[in-house]
Amino acid sequence: MVTKIKESHSDVRRFGTAGVGAGLLWIAVAALTIAARISENQSGAFDGTEEAIWGVMTVAIITAGLLTLTEMVGIRHELGLEKAGVVGIGLVGLGTAAGLVAWAFPLWGGLMGIGMLIFSLPMIRQGNAPRSAAVAFGFGMLGGIALFILLDAIKLGPVDSYGDYPVAIEIGFVTMALVSAYGTILIGRWLTTR
Repeated sequence: MVTKIKESHSDVRRFGTAGVGAGLLWIAVAALTIAARISENQSGAFDGTEEAIWGVMTVAIITAGLLTLTEMVGIRHELGLEKAGVVGIGLVGLGTAAGLVAWAFPLWGGLMGIGMLIFSLPMIRQGNAPRSAAVAFGFGMLGGIALFILLDAIKLGPVDSYGDYPVAIEIGFVTMALVSAYGTILIGRWLTTR
């Protein structure tokens, strides 16, 4: 019986470590977004370098999504989240798979964001996890998408050859990644101390 308890605590710590890893990858996604923009501005075109950066970013998004899922399993195990846990994990799983089309961030970020929000609401209500981390975890993805929609509606920055406003896209994308990173890292650290 004692061995199972130790094993359970060890598993929860591993789930927390996955969350910290997810957060670091979300930070990398934000940095890669900025790197792609800088490269494109310097070269004057979206070519092989930017395509390679987006390829790496796609892998980072999917890996961050998988690690976020792993962290969510640990949170669900630790806090006993029932329906919200299952629905949230399912939606984040769908969003992770949709991350294959990294450029369609409102699609995959929206699925992940809805799942993370549903998942975080019981955490916020229970008050067991750090509150600011639970709020960032739940609202980071959707907040970044909402910021993008607002900035796109006001037509922030120059228009690119596709008719899009890349500054609006990048600000929303980077915000989404960084706020989510904050939530996943702090919740991951919290899990590792349980």
